[in-house]
Amino acid sequence: MTGEGPNLAGAGLEPVATVPAERHPDRLPPAWRGALRRREAVGPVSIRSLAAVFLILLILSLAINSLLLARFPGLGPTDALDYADALDRALDGEAAHSADTIGADTAAVLRERGILFYGSQWEPQDMPEENQVRPGAVPARAYVHPPTYFFLTAAGIESAQLVAPDLDWHATGRMLGAVWAAVGGLLLVWLAMIWRVPAWPAASVAAWLAVSPQSVVNTAFITPSAATALVSAAVLLGVSLWWQRRVPWWALVPVGALTVAFKSNNIVVALLGLAAIAVISLVGRAGWREPVAAGLALLGGTGLATVIWRLWADPVTFAYDQDPLTQPASLEGFGTWLLTPLGLGRDVSMLRTNLLPQHDLVICSALLLMAMMVVATLWTLIRSGGGSIGRAAGVVALIALSGTGVAFAALSIARTGVMLPAVGRYVFPGIAFAIWPLLLIAGKRWVWLTATAATLLSISGWLLS
Repeated sequence: MTGEGPNLAGAGLEPVATVPAERHPDRLPPAWRGALRRREAVGPVSIRSLAAVFLILLILSLAINSLLLARFPGLGPTDALDYADALDRALDGEAAHSADTIGADTAAVLRERGILFYGSQWEPQDMPEENQVRPGAVPARAYVHPPTYFFLTAAGIESAQLVAPDLDWHATGRMLGAVWAAVGGLLLVWLAMIWRVPAWPAASVAAWLAVSPQSVVNTAFITPSAATALVSAAVLLGVSLWWQRRVPWWALVPVGALTVAFKSNNIVVALLGLAAIAVISLVGRAGWREPVAAGLALLGGTGLATVIWRLWADPVTFAYDQDPLTQPASLEGFGTWLLTPLGLGRDVSMLRTNLLPQHDLVICSALLLMAMMVVATLWTLIRSGGGSIGRAAGVVALIALSGTGVAFAALSIARTGVMLPAVGRYVFPGIAFAIWPLLLIAGKRWVWLTATAATLLSISGWLLS
């Protein structure tokens, strides 16, 4: 469970003398049945195990990204022109602004390599004349999000070009999405380990998630959504470390700031983090002062980052109400958003997307993962005792599965005045909270064997797509 190798002190990486696992591991209940009322640190974490997990997840994501890059060498399906243009500007040390138009380099990628558009590849010679982008003629919209992802990815491209100067900027940026995927999966495994779940079973679940369609469409193309799983996992990990007294309450300030630092839509992650604090504190029968302080720290960090970003950024001039995909607020629209996380009756969800061509094996694997997430949620709720980790995780997952879509819809109406289309990537920020129960029971043989087999099934499906 703890792996081998040295452990680092602080932030949940230290072995804790009071943990009974060191003396009587056979007497411990499963992680999901463990008590929350004892707030001392629960699970020691091996740095060597985390490093190995990161390497495996990185190799897996690089393989998937290489495959998609070879098949679809051009722009991706999610706001492709805007985000590629923002990355091109970041390579010149510039952030995107409202007055920007699509530049020559991005237009050249479209003209020479085509675009993956709504699940279909548009080859350059087949694109309609009206879809040919002339440099300077099309407004760029990436300014609505902070430039953090673009600057960090640009730094990665420039570092890679120090070794291989001829590397293509766009292709390299897409391949670097594998790093975002690996870090996000690593944080999920770290989260599981501090709740006393063995590293490798947890890694099987993280790998399964990494090859799901929604994860792949986020990390195999140029988009700030590449960091969404990372941000989601970081917030829940931060809340867990705070509860275990591994970090103080004020450490949640930078965790909260991390949410909107990558994408303004990620503010819903802060709301889920606040819900997790409330649920864990109620189930663990904590007093009110420290949970209130932790909640204020988390929301304060999000609010501070939002204010700083809005003071620096240009006012949003894009008219959302003119977009044909948006709609006025309605009960029917909220109903669609309510069902989007699970994807009931639809081909989009937290795990599925219709933006990528994919084999039936990939779809079946994603459906199975969603079913396993629901089963794990019910399993931990029903079979966990009062005051247990499982009970808290089950409640948090229910909130994420039922509330992420509605919360995002309400926030989008408040921000834009219209209801944005109910697509999977907008509810993906709730993924760490929804998958938490599955991580807690990952040590069960039927769970990690299913996860391993389904990951291989997904890989086969991507090869056959």
